[in-house]
Amino acid sequence: MQRLTYTVFLAGILCFASIAQTSSGILKVIPDHLEFQSIFNRIADVQFINTGNAPITISNITYKKPELYFIRFDKYGYYPITLAPNDTVHMDCILSGYYFVSQQDSVDTMFVYDSGVESVEPIKIKIDFQANHGLGSINGNIKSLSSGIPIANAHIRFLLGGNYFINSTYSDGYGNYSAQLPPGNYIVAAEKDSFYTTFFGEKFDPFTSTVVHISRDSLSTANIDMNKMISTGYSISGTVMDLKSQFTVDRAVVVIRKGTHNPAKIEIQPQDTIPAQSYSVFADASGNYNLQNIPQAGYYFVQSFSDFYVPSYFKQSGPSPVFWQKGDSVQINTALTNKNISMERDSSIGGGIIAGAVNTGSIIPDKRIVIYAKSTNYNIPFNYAIPIEGKTFTVNNLPYGSYQLIGQLIGYADATSGTVNITAIDTQVNDIVLNFTTTGIQNNPIIPHTVELGQNYPNPFNPTTTIQFILPRSSYITLKIFNFLGEEIETLVNGNYKEGRYSINWNAKKLASGVYFYVLN
Repeated sequence: MQRLTYTVFLAGILCFASIAQTSSGILKVIPDHLEFQSIFNRIADVQFINTGNAPITISNITYKKPELYFIRFDKYGYYPITLAPNDTVHMDCILSGYYFVSQQDSVDTMFVYDSGVESVEPIKIKIDFQANHGLGSINGNIKSLSSGIPIANAHIRFLLGGNYFINSTYSDGYGNYSAQLPPGNYIVAAEKDSFYTTFFGEKFDPFTSTVVHISRDSLSTANIDMNKMISTGYSISGTVMDLKSQFTVDRAVVVIRKGTHNPAKIEIQPQDTIPAQSYSVFADASGNYNLQNIPQAGYYFVQSFSDFYVPSYFKQSGPSPVFWQKGDSVQINTALTNKNISMERDSSIGGGIIAGAVNTGSIIPDKRIVIYAKSTNYNIPFNYAIPIEGKTFTVNNLPYGSYQLIGQLIGYADATSGTVNITAIDTQVNDIVLNFTTTGIQNNPIIPHTVELGQNYPNPFNPTTTIQFILPRSSYITLKIFNFLGEEIETLVNGNYKEGRYSINWNAKKLASGVYFYVLN
């Protein structure tokens, strides 16, 4: 037992059903009127039912501003969608671009077309809130690192918070580009045939990219110097798919990182010549990716990222896992094909925010970290964040509920937090600290023969602190917090843990100042 000192918008859907007769069947849409009342529930389930006695085809769905909505089906990837008699297809309608919504966008209509000609059924949409914070501007120049020659027609992509594909544009004949974007922190990437995909800061993955901050009515600049590919013959390709529908995901970036489950220390190489250790490529409109001319042969983990999906790793057989420990590293020493990844859908359609910092210390140089917000209510990840330059993170768009943050770095033990709650009163939780230790496959630390419970740090604290302990063998354990009267306050850990070192964060924001104790059993 150790002593701690502590100093101290709702959404609704109006459901109406209507029936429209077409030449090939009868389509029933439920509901045909959607109303989004706040930021905290921006997803609606729309059902299309063929109540006729002949097949009916949905060939297209159109709406006024495509950047406002993201739609996906449970059975089909895209149009045309043919429904047999009595067949049903569900569609998620997500108000994804809520930061673009203005007064003029408060009313919209989705038109459902049969064979691209006849409007079968309209879906009325009403948006009752505005989160539009204006726009900022970004510009820059794309050129070859070796020659200094401007690169025309390079594809520039903008990722808000590192994981939401907000917009894209192309460089002109002089290598210049410009765009207007909502305020926030962005990762900017450039793509061009015969060049390696390059992120701002001359990096080759989103983890190490330099972040660009865009403010309202201001101008930011991000120039990118791209490396020319060298011919190696090492490549990897495949398709990124929706795990539920098994159709393709067209807004994905695939990142490969050197390593295996028994990695040797990675050799540090200069990144101003050729990209080293991590390489990236964006999937095309058909969900296909093809990462060519990888400079170094070796074993790599292959991971895909996309908005509205949980990052997933390639696995030779079975479902694509979320966490690296269950993924398969791939030996790339030739041209590999059909390395497909199926991504689990993300359920984070809310307005909650969990923010904090990552501590890797000076002995862990790798900053390629992913932070997951796992719902403890459903025991699945709801959203993720890539820490800014490996330091601070913000997980956005979380629904109300309880979460545990899980920090992952290939080759190291996970960094985890205690329970974090997003409520109608506390929609944003800050100052979460995730501490990575040298425990992991790469370092093979010596585990003591007895259980060790360390002193929390910092101490005193306000309002978060970290508790460390060491297990000499796999055990079922509990870690609980008690007040000065011996009353149990909170359970931080309750379950089976393997041998190793662990760091657990505790946030005492809702408690009064005082002395508390923690007990490991």
